[in-house]
Amino acid sequence: ALRFGVVPVAASFHDPSIGETLARVLGAPVVVVRFGGYEELFAALRARRVEVAWMAPAPFVRAAAAGLVTGRLVSVRGGASSYVSVLLGHVKRVHALELRFLRKRRAAWVEPWSAAGYLVPRRVLRARGIEPDVELREQVMVGSYPAVVDSLRAGTADIGGVHGWRRDDGSVWHLGSDHDELQALAVSDPIPSDVMAMNALLPEAIARALVARLVSLDPRDVASRSLLAAVGAERLGRFDPARYLWIAEAIDE
Repeated sequence: ALRFGVVPVAASFHDPSIGETLARVLGAPVVVVRFGGYEELFAALRARRVEVAWMAPAPFVRAAAAGLVTGRLVSVRGGASSYVSVLLGHVKRVHALELRFLRKRRAAWVEPWSAAGYLVPRRVLRARGIEPDVELREQVMVGSYPAVVDSLRAGTADIGGVHGWRRDDGSVWHLGSDHDELQALAVSDPIPSDVMAMNALLPEAIARALVARLVSLDPRDVASRSLLAAVGAERLGRFDPARYLWIAEAIDE
């Protein structure tokens, strides 16, 4: 059976039927292997215990640099294969993205592998001359984007990073958009989407056959629609390695 590795931040990947969905789409038996973190997934890839993996951009870049995976396809949402990081602040505690408002404040981040929820917003701060590890009083990993919003609203954090998307009119939707007490202090450049990666040791003929099936998913088909919903995509698009190069810089900062 083909082993599909995932760190299941999405509820859909906890669904026991997702393996059957993948099997119907890929035309082969599939076992979904769920990992508690990306380091565990890296170890499984290294040991050849996983053939295909769904990966966020930062851990994908690290795994690719180690020669563990190759990128094959990316998620496309709203016609775009990218999203943005939005640095949120509570309107009563942080008035602008300036050092005088941020010194000794508290930050809520998602987790160290999160591009929009940790790596990129910290990079945005540094670009404004604010070193988060020096100027912030506290930085806490809260585990999810909704938890970042909850921390800001509850008063246990003053700033935090969430994901968002640019609309056709240029405006940005983000997870805090419905809460008047939260404001967007900064919006990042586009972050490339999550990646359907394959073990670097997987025979190329098999990899190409899998890609051919995945790139032609039909949203009218129930199994295809279920898989796309699980990865939060409207469709899967072709992978462009050049778009991921700067992520390595953000990881190393």
